[in-house]
Amino acid sequence: MKLDYEKWKKLLKFYLDNPLVFYHRFRGAWKYTISLFIAWMITNGWAYALAFMGNKVAIAYITLLWMPFTPEKIITLPISFFLHKLIWHENGDEDKQRTKILIDLAIIGQ
Repeated sequence: MKLDYEKWKKLLKFYLDNPLVFYHRFRGAWKYTISLFIAWMITNGWAYALAFMGNKVAIAYITLLWMPFTPEKIITLPISFFLHKLIWHENGDEDKQRTKILIDLAIIGQ
């Protein structure tokens, strides 16, 4: 399958100029929402459930989560990406082609 680099360049420029559209198109899908919820339950949900039951360790963990220096999102997002691939088995060939195009565009743009 021949890839049209000009089409992908225009599409990438559009998404970079409109980050909310990019987020909605690629990460706002219902499948990803489920993956993000599962990842959030792994990193934070257990603490909220136990804190509701009065567990002091969970309450301390939640207190740390609300501090400005915690890397909670930095941990949750990669877990959600991994779970998304694991659960939904997205088409790997298309993903590899997209990644190759983005890398090529990054190299060309430098």
